[in-house]
Amino acid sequence: GINESDNGSTIGFFFNLPLAEQVPAGSYVPAKQDTTTPNEADSDVTNWISYISADTTDNFGNLLIKGNKYIPVVLTYAILENAGDNPFTNALSNFNAATPFVYNESL
Repeated sequence: GINESDNGSTIGFFFNLPLAEQVPAGSYVPAKQDTTTPNEADSDVTNWISYISADTTDNFGNLLIKGNKYIPVVLTYAILENAGDNPFTNALSNFNAATPFVYNESL
């Protein structure tokens, strides 16, 4: 479950970067670069987008339930191993600061 307070939301189960890295492929939705939203010419920001559909599951593989609250979590990962000249590493968004959303099917 999700616990909400003035300081943000917390989930009622343990979740961290190593667990996120092990979520099976069917239990996450990859983001795609949003080419419909223009960026300012001097910006180094790239917009990404992901859609939640009727067959989207939570990190346990369960279909989302209409009316339940969920917290979106973003996992970024490096394609190359973090060694040598590669300064990148995997990272998990701060889901405790994220605002939960109520899942509702839309047609």
